[in-house]
Amino acid sequence: MDEIKIPSDNNFDQKTARLLVENYATLIVDQFPEGSEFGIDLFINYTGKNFLGLKMIPPGLHFVHFSLVNNQTRSVAPRIGFFHYFQSKEFYSVRWNSQQEDIDFNVHSDEQRKRFHENFNQGYLDNQLGAYQFDSYQTWVTLTDFITESLFLKMNPECGKIYSASNLVYKTLNTTATTTDTANSESIESKNHRHCPVDHQGLPDMIISPECAIRFPSAPLPKHFLYPEGSRPTEITEHSLDSSYTLEFLIREKHQTNQFDLFGELQFAFIVFLFGHQYESFEHWEQLIRVICSCRKALIEKLEFFLTFIRVLYFELKQIDQQIFADIVTNENRIYYSLQTFFLNIHSMKNMIQPNLLERVENFRKFLSKTLRWNFGKQNNNQEDLQDDDDENIPEDEKPVVVLM
Repeated sequence: MDEIKIPSDNNFDQKTARLLVENYATLIVDQFPEGSEFGIDLFINYTGKNFLGLKMIPPGLHFVHFSLVNNQTRSVAPRIGFFHYFQSKEFYSVRWNSQQEDIDFNVHSDEQRKRFHENFNQGYLDNQLGAYQFDSYQTWVTLTDFITESLFLKMNPECGKIYSASNLVYKTLNTTATTTDTANSESIESKNHRHCPVDHQGLPDMIISPECAIRFPSAPLPKHFLYPEGSRPTEITEHSLDSSYTLEFLIREKHQTNQFDLFGELQFAFIVFLFGHQYESFEHWEQLIRVICSCRKALIEKLEFFLTFIRVLYFELKQIDQQIFADIVTNENRIYYSLQTFFLNIHSMKNMIQPNLLERVENFRKFLSKTLRWNFGKQNNNQEDLQDDDDENIPEDEKPVVVLM
């Protein structure tokens, strides 16, 4: 078989096109409405009358997403999507359910799939299948290279779908889907006579439907950093200022000592936030970054981890503009505050940190200043030059715990 070289764009010859069609994956999207948004990974477009899916999909993890568009008002419905780990030569089919306005899996009979496949092999579907856009493929790889197939299967929701408008259900006192302490909560009677906790506004407390929730291994992340059992007051204070113990706990207990799976979790949260338009994943991504950026001791012990962290975050932040954080968190840019803490920790410990990490951190800081216009000060001056009065913007329940003797 001829060797397949992944193209950098879609300007390839007929021989390459034939190899890609025959050896890469094909996705059939049956009955999806004309004029709606269809996307895969970074690519998005409007569907034509004869749209039936996509061909030439490279093997690996991909995110397929959909949004209906109202032809009169041009308003766009909330996004629905799913992840799939495509295999070489795979022929995968889904169907749009117009009544539910949702995607259905495993609805085509063996005979229907066989007919699709035969028509595909004979070239009858060529004009109905779009081609994967290779000009953005390398970027997609840099955003997903730590999401292994096994890790993806562990995190993917039970329903197999990603909803930007989360499916919410009442949180009952006997639910196992939350760790919230309800012993002292106010509650109301729901229609089915179970007690429902209420929030501070007196409204029913809601949670994401368990079958639709992403199963992040590290969730829920603690608002206050962890400390070993039996710690003295001074040690509790130390661990509340240095998240190294919390990071080690997440790697050891949630990822079976595979520290790079934590980056896969970070990437998965980012993809669901940016391309799936899901706010809960943004919060998880943000909280993971906070834990990593608040480490001090680990900066000395985990050189490869932090070199990789900067690379992962660099490629992610390249994808978004400077307005998106402020818009999402109502002008409380916690990513900025986390990175400010990270640079302060690096600066205060620079005499104990490897030069290659210091160099990468400085280049990363310059990149943020240039592209997002985030000013962290100059690290070659005194530490005070890096600080400002942003402590007042840190939420009260996330500030360090100081235990008095």
